[in-house]
Amino acid sequence: MEFVFGRGRKLSLAERFPEVFAPAHVEHLLVAREQGRIVASIAVRNFRWLDGGDEHAGAMIGMVWTDPASRGRGLASLLLGHLQQALAERADFAVLWTAQPQFYARLGWIAADCASFGTIEGTAAAPHATASRVEFTALESIWRQQPQRVARPATWQPPLPLPAEALEFFRAGDAYAIAGRERAKGRQGTKRSGDKLYCYEILGSAAAIPALLANMRARCGTLHFNERTDSAAYRALAGLGVAWEVKPLAMWLPLRAEVASAALGWYVPWLDRI
Repeated sequence: MEFVFGRGRKLSLAERFPEVFAPAHVEHLLVAREQGRIVASIAVRNFRWLDGGDEHAGAMIGMVWTDPASRGRGLASLLLGHLQQALAERADFAVLWTAQPQFYARLGWIAADCASFGTIEGTAAAPHATASRVEFTALESIWRQQPQRVARPATWQPPLPLPAEALEFFRAGDAYAIAGRERAKGRQGTKRSGDKLYCYEILGSAAAIPALLANMRARCGTLHFNERTDSAAYRALAGLGVAWEVKPLAMWLPLRAEVASAALGWYVPWLDRI
C-alpha cells in the first residue's frame, strides 16, 4: 500500500512483480507481527548470478517497510539482521538499492554502484499508441551474449517497475530495448504527448542504437535510461546526446570471501531487481 497506492500510483506490487509478490510466493516475504498485526516486512528474492563461467547464489532485498506507528523501535534492523543470518547459510552475497545508505551501512552493507541515469528529450508531437509487443523469447539470444547477468528462467517475463504503467518493446536489427511508459496527464484526465519512457534494458549491436533511440524518442516527451556506466550502450547513447548522471543506489553484503571484491563491481539490470 505505502509503495503504490499511498503515493497515488496504480497497480499493486503483486501485479508489478508477480515473481516475488504473488500469493504462490509467500516464502519471499519476511514479516514481524505484534498482537497479530504486521508491523514490519522485507521482501527477498533468491537468484543465480552468472559471471562468465562462474555462477553465484545471490539474494535481492527490497520493500523494507515499518508501520509508521511502530517506527523508531529498531524493528527493520532486527528483521534485516535475522534475514542476514539466514542468508549466510544459502547465499554468496546479497544486494539492495536504497537512498538511505547510512541505515544499511550500520548492518554491514557496503555502498558500491556503477549505475547511471540518462535523459534526452523526446520528439513526439502528439500522443502515440504503445509499440507493438515483442515476446522476450525473440530477444533472448541477444541477452544471452552478456557475460554478466541474472539467470532468467524460460518462462521469464519482465516486471513493471515503478512508476511505469505499461511496458513496451523496441527492436532495431540485432538490438532491442525494453521501456516502461508513464502517461502524462492533461486537463480533465486527457493524455498528452509528454509521456515519459524509462528504458530499463538496452542491449545489442552499437550500430543499431541510433535507430532504437530515434524510435523511442518519437514515442515520448522525455526519455530516461537506467544503464551501467561506460557500457557499450552508455557510450553510444552519450554520443547521441543522452546526458548522464551517476545514480549510486546499490549496496552489497558479501557472504563468501571469493565474491567480496567482485560483487562491488557488478551491475544488476533494473528488470532483474525488486
